[in-house]
Amino acid sequence: MATRATYYFDGFSFATAIALFTDQALTTKAADGYYSLGSISRRQVNGFLQGAVNCPSCGDAISLCYDVTSASEVCCVGCGTTYTGFTSTIMGTFGSVCGNTTFDQTFYHNGSGTIPAMGELVYQDQAGTTPLQNGWYHTNASGTSTRYRITNNTGFVASVEPCGTP
Repeated sequence: MATRATYYFDGFSFATAIALFTDQALTTKAADGYYSLGSISRRQVNGFLQGAVNCPSCGDAISLCYDVTSASEVCCVGCGTTYTGFTSTIMGTFGSVCGNTTFDQTFYHNGSGTIPAMGELVYQDQAGTTPLQNGWYHTNASGTSTRYRITNNTGFVASVEPCGTP
């Protein structure tokens, strides 16, 4: 059975990464097995990712998951697809996003906190099928004015930092 967890890759995208890691410093390689992110599946063998393969069509592509034995399990089984909703602004630039206090967008992240944390994934929809576009966003859903940056065209949260007073 596939399980969802946070992993880090050493490249610009999951499809082109060389290896997966369990820590943000990229020092501890993830266990060998099958991993998927969206519609791409990869197998890590002896600490190195093999070629990217498109997952078969199964109706519900899932976020980054792991399974030790099965590529189909890792692509199509729900693996805990619970997403946490939070309010945010539309995309802006680093310098301007904190000045936008119109929190009229609802996005969803794969973490358990009130707002997304670094290394998590953010989606435009509750099903987790449409990653948030690259850019800077602003939220105060946790009670603190915070900006976060999405990269890699996967909804990946690359940074989270306080805005201060907009």
